[in-house]
This record gives sequence, structure tokens and C-alpha cells, in this order.
Amino acid sequence: MNLEVGMYVRTIDNGYSCSRIYKIKEAIRLNIIKFHETEFKGASHNIIDLIEVGDYVNGEKVTDIGGSGFLVFGDTNCFIAVNSNIKTVVTKELYKAMEYEVQQ
Repeated sequence: MNLEVGMYVRTIDNGYSCSRIYKIKEAIRLNIIKFHETEFKGASHNIIDLIEVGDYVNGEKVTDIGGSGFLVFGDTNCFIAVNSNIKTVVTKELYKAMEYEVQQ
């Protein structure tokens, strides 16, 4: 995979570090990421390509993904997302790691 400045990278959930999505903003970060290539799942110029079912986009849980960036939230709420519409992403692994279950 040919990595470039400006691309987004999704890391793997390797047991000690949860999956995250990063943007490569400068050449030094690019070199660090290339050094750890075995620790990422994918890379793309479009962040939407790295979103998976179970992730949270703009605070909403993604329940399905269709073609051309069609994200489904909940049962009926859906929209076609483009990079400019995406303000926040929390991977499902990171959400699970931060989750706290309230005991009744």
C-alpha cells in the first residue's frame, strides 16, 4: 500500500491499543506509520472508506454501510456521507474500551 501525506489510516485492534483512525498530516508522521505498517488495517484519501459497522460517526452508531458512502444509523436514519460531512469518528473498539457499564 502506497501511503501519502493527506491519507487516513485505520490501525488494528492489537490487544494493547484500540483501533483508531488517523490523518497523515506531515512527512515525519508518514515515516512513523510506514515503520509500523503491520499495525494498520487500511488507508485511504477518503475517511469514509475506513468506517466500519459499529463505529460512531458524528455521535451516531453506524448500523450498515452501502455503496458510495451510504451510512445507516439506527433503524431509519441514513445519509450519504462525504468527507466534509464527517466531523467525528470513534471506532467500535475504542468505544468498547471506554464504555462503562452501570451496575444496578
